[in-house]
Amino acid sequence: MGLKVLPYWLSWWASFTVTNLIIAVFCSAIAHYKIFAKTSNELLFLVIFFIGQAQFGWVWISTTLFDSPQMATIVLTVLIWGGAVLEPALDCVNSWTPSVGMKVIICLLNPMFTIK
Repeated sequence: MGLKVLPYWLSWWASFTVTNLIIAVFCSAIAHYKIFAKTSNELLFLVIFFIGQAQFGWVWISTTLFDSPQMATIVLTVLIWGGAVLEPALDCVNSWTPSVGMKVIICLLNPMFTIK
């Protein structure tokens, strides 16, 4: 169709940024009203917005490793939600202390982990 590479990727970035902006506004308003009443609404918005942008970048880069978008979606969803479920389970095991190398691998594979 004659579309150059730069306008194609910029349109994807602009599309996601606008979508992320709308979602961040609604989520920060709801979270400020219901959960974080004493937190600055602007700070809450920035945190939610930047988390969304970081996830977009992570997905954008990670999808180059897969042949189909469906497979990328499945694997990345399992990594994110699997990490969210696995983290409390690992916190229950007090005797397990991960090595520095294991901490690096876990953090690179899954941004949801927070190892103490």
